[in-house]
Amino acid sequence: MELPSPKIFSAAYVLLFLWTISTVRGTSTENRETRIDLVQCEADEIACDNGRGCYNATSACDGTVNCQDSSDEKPAYCAPACGVSHIPILDHASERITGGIVANRHSLPWQVALFETTESRYKDHFCGGTIIRDRWILTAAHCLALNPRAKWSPTGPVNWAPNEPVSYPSPENITVRVGAHDLSALLSVEKAVDLEVNSVHCHPMYHQQTPWDYDFCLLKLKEVIPFRKNIAPACLPTRGEDVSPNTQCLISGWGRTGLGQATSSVLQQVTKPVLSRLTTCNTTENGFPQFEGAITDRMLCTGNVQGIIIPIGSDSFVPAGSCPGDSGGPMMCKTKGATAWTVSGVVSWGTLCRDEPLVGIPPISVDIYARTGYVVDWIETTIAQQDEFDSTPGSAAPTAPISMSTIAPTTERGVGTTTPATSAVQRLSMSSIVLVLTSFSFMKCPLF
Repeated sequence: MELPSPKIFSAAYVLLFLWTISTVRGTSTENRETRIDLVQCEADEIACDNGRGCYNATSACDGTVNCQDSSDEKPAYCAPACGVSHIPILDHASERITGGIVANRHSLPWQVALFETTESRYKDHFCGGTIIRDRWILTAAHCLALNPRAKWSPTGPVNWAPNEPVSYPSPENITVRVGAHDLSALLSVEKAVDLEVNSVHCHPMYHQQTPWDYDFCLLKLKEVIPFRKNIAPACLPTRGEDVSPNTQCLISGWGRTGLGQATSSVLQQVTKPVLSRLTTCNTTENGFPQFEGAITDRMLCTGNVQGIIIPIGSDSFVPAGSCPGDSGGPMMCKTKGATAWTVSGVVSWGTLCRDEPLVGIPPISVDIYARTGYVVDWIETTIAQQDEFDSTPGSAAPTAPISMSTIAPTTERGVGTTTPATSAVQRLSMSSIVLVLTSFSFMKCPLF
């Protein structure tokens, strides 16, 4: 996302502004009503909804009422409905913003950050993800896969062959951070929590018939996610649900803020319309060759925020969308008049953040997302079977459709941005799992 540099402040005390924003359709400021309540809370505290007190984030939803209005134990926070944010989400479209912006703090409660613990015990952010259950995270397979590392050429993908086994490492080095906005801040200040991963389950068809197809992984956590005002799940789409062209969707992450720029410490967001797979992404548009046939039914695509395909390196348009570091994060849409947000896609691959074309790559800027609606059956079956397996001592491990890949990653996705590490790796094939010891670096994004 092309974004202004965020200003970061630190202090022993912070002024926490609670606001309720009601926006009527349209861009006029007369249609917007804003109420601001001011209360002084310590950095690790959350203000009560009535603005008359504060409570420590760790005491939220613990069964003990700390607020006069009982908002620290509010059912809507402690047992949240999916796809609902209790803090206003900024609206790009109404402000006519052409690039990304810093997200309203804690307004995207389903967004998570994935970290790898390096040999020096440093936690290195490498991808995003989405909360979909109280112990389950949805992310991208390419964030975690050790191989293959396919590339495009004028004759098609190289370093790729159908049905090639994909290797994944152990989950012991993966940390999932929930409830965060600023990754550089202390967890207590952020009201965020780091959780360890118990197991990782990637789609068995990932990268098998088409490069980067079925780009999905599920992470099961060792502990239940502590839902509260700033932590909540996204909704899954219905089985087979697609996203219609021109639907405005929200993409978020801590990735690079522009061409050649560093990743962001604060959460960014951008709103973009979905493009047609058939008439735009897989054909020729405005004289520019597209990814003919490479965009499968398991994918969604977007151009820029104006909803058009643009030439790479064009000075006429500001690229805005997913960049290295955003991989695995959510593409959130409200479909068919829904009021809740659905994780319709997972940030997968694209060319948007390139300032010049690669040899053999169509010279246009697009973002590609793994289409969640196509694999809802796999997601729900995997979760159900694994939960049953974990709750039944001595039971046999689940079989298909679960890919029993146990995983652990490294850094930001992108060429040349990995941190080597050494761990026991389970090498997954469709028919067998062989334990090997390897030094690895993760494939983060094939084309960004």
